[in-house]
Amino acid sequence: MQAKKEMNIHNFDYEVSDNFELDKTYKSSGNLVFSGPKITPKSSGTVTKIIVNDKNGDEEISKKQLANYINSNKKLNSIVIEELNVSDVKRTNLIFDKKKSPKNITHSDYAKVSRTVEKSINAEFFRGGISGGGHSLKNDFIEAINGLKISEDENPVYSNLSLADEVKEVSFKRQELKRKNNKSLSKLYYKVKNHIELFKLGDSYLRDFNRGIKSLAFNSFENKTEREKTVLGVTSFLNYNAKVTVTVVTDSIEKSLYHSQINDLEEIKKPILNEDIAYTCYVTQGVEFVEFSELCNVMYQLGNTSFEDFVEYFVENSDVVLWDLPELLEMDNKKELFYPVIRSIESISLIVKSNSSKYKDIYKIKDYFDKYKVPFKGFVLSP
Repeated sequence: MQAKKEMNIHNFDYEVSDNFELDKTYKSSGNLVFSGPKITPKSSGTVTKIIVNDKNGDEEISKKQLANYINSNKKLNSIVIEELNVSDVKRTNLIFDKKKSPKNITHSDYAKVSRTVEKSINAEFFRGGISGGGHSLKNDFIEAINGLKISEDENPVYSNLSLADEVKEVSFKRQELKRKNNKSLSKLYYKVKNHIELFKLGDSYLRDFNRGIKSLAFNSFENKTEREKTVLGVTSFLNYNAKVTVTVVTDSIEKSLYHSQINDLEEIKKPILNEDIAYTCYVTQGVEFVEFSELCNVMYQLGNTSFEDFVEYFVENSDVVLWDLPELLEMDNKKELFYPVIRSIESISLIVKSNSSKYKDIYKIKDYFDKYKVPFKGFVLSP
């Protein structure tokens, strides 16, 4: 049965089957009444509706747009494909014989009988033929039916003697697809000594990520090693639990804790959209590192793109970015580099040492980011 579902996706579009996998499927079929005379669906055969979901919400696209949409939007979360097939079965006419039942049927009588017939047949349709683990298709199906283009005479003629309802054979199928998980897992998670403490720290950031927050910053006062430990812990937790590649932006890699903990970093070049340049990135399973000096080089080389737009592009095309920010003095000395970065940050955490961090130093940092309206997440207490 699963093979048949996968084949269905392949037949629909190769990009869908290559990048997405079937998550849920719902089906329903039967006869349905379209009430009232002179009302017929203009569309016959299969009507396909494709809805894609990314961080901006839902968008309806055509089948022709789908391949390009998948290629250009790497952050596409899910695709919903709805197929509605309508075909004529018969036209039902209820004839009232004047000789046997001499009565006039008024407009209200007609509507009453019509609603009874429609309710009876349609209720049977919604009760039967549904699969998908308890999912109710009623609202989905009604929405699909309403999406059909129908025409109705402005002044329909109601006969006193006949009730003409369009009875059609209708099948409705809904497929929900999610992006395949092709992310590799870092070995960092298994190096952690205390997974309970890591969970206490990382779970909060995981919940932020699941809410759509993907540009997270960390700062401290004279606690570089503790800050890097925190970033490394959050990196391993997000990679392991969210199955994402974490991009860490920091100062010199060689002088950092990251370099001593990760031995298999590979240097690669990443191209920049609409630019004839690339930036250097150090990668391993599930983690990428970029140096601030490299972003500075990009800033001076950009020709067709502003640095603000590049930072937005950089965050958008990463699964999640952790900014390991230097101290305030260095950021103030390079405002042209750090101001666009700070504007992209959705959360700032401050790492403090329980015995050595001073109140005035901590709140100086907090006030600095408050000035730029950066949401303050909280303090991370290190031993």
